[in-house]
Formats: sequence, structure tokens, C-alpha cells
Amino acid sequence: MSRLRTNAESGYIGYLAMVLAAAIVLVVAAFLWGQKERRTTAGPEPQPQTVPGQAIQKGHDVECMNNLRSIRQAIEMSKITDERLPSNLQELSSAGITADMTRCPVSGQPYRYDPASGNVWCTTPGHQNY
Repeated sequence: MSRLRTNAESGYIGYLAMVLAAAIVLVVAAFLWGQKERRTTAGPEPQPQTVPGQAIQKGHDVECMNNLRSIRQAIEMSKITDERLPSNLQELSSAGITADMTRCPVSGQPYRYDPASGNVWCTTPGHQNY
């Protein structure tokens, strides 16, 4: 024979379900808060995870590589035609190197140039070997 629950038993079970649901919500909230804290204190921004974000990042990286390649070619041309290395990157404006091309498109930092050796490089993290 089945036994009918009393009002007291039904109320107790409802109360337990509510407490259990609140505990689950608190655990999930604490987990998400911990993930946010870990992300904000981990250092540099992570690489984009979406396909469009990765494509945009790759495009900026390619632009930086192309800028450096163009600058290096202009330095070589200057060395051949003027028989000397340019003293700064602004001297390459006659070779088509614009002011925008002398800065990293990702960080906006100017490229470094050593007039003694003719070497030019980017200081943006991840771009040092371009």
C-alpha cells in the first residue's frame, strides 16, 4: 500500500531541493569567478580563439612582416645607390616608406633601427623574429 506524504514531509523535501539548488548556483558562481581571476592575472592577452579573431591577428602579423621586408629592401637600395646606410628610417621616405610603415600595426611602437649595421626589427612580443 502506498503511503501519502504529509504536508510536513513535502515541505521538507521542497526545502532540501531549494537548498541544493542554491548550493549548486554558489559552486558554479565561485568556479566562474575563479576563471575570471585567473584570466585577468595571467599576464598578456591570450591569442584570439575565434576564427575571425585569429584571421585578424594573422593579418596584423603579416602586415608587420611586410613592413619590415619593405624597409629592409629600401635599406639595401639605399646602401647600393647612396653607398651608405640611412641614418634613420625617415630617410627612406623617398623609397616609398611611409611613417605608418615604420611602426608595428599591432602595438603601434616604432621599429628599432641600428644605423651602424642596417638592421631593423620589431619589439612587439611575438614579432622579434620577423
